[in-house]
Amino acid sequence: MRYNQIVRAKDGTARHIQHVDEVRIPDLWHTYMAIKDQQQLTAEDAEMVLETWTLCHDLLKHIKRVCVEPNSE
Repeated sequence: MRYNQIVRAKDGTARHIQHVDEVRIPDLWHTYMAIKDQQQLTAEDAEMVLETWTLCHDLLKHIKRVCVEPNSE
């Protein structure tokens, strides 16, 4: 079985279904450079870090759930 969507914030109040085609990975390159060079981060940098962490967390939970479901090939 193929999956074309994931559940975001599965156990939270912001729970929603997101199609894989709609997933956008925040571009954290400049954030990384700011951290590496100890420059000041912007509010946008902080939001991108949070979104990336949340996305990774949701994807990992989804993958773990799919791996235990029957007929999830």
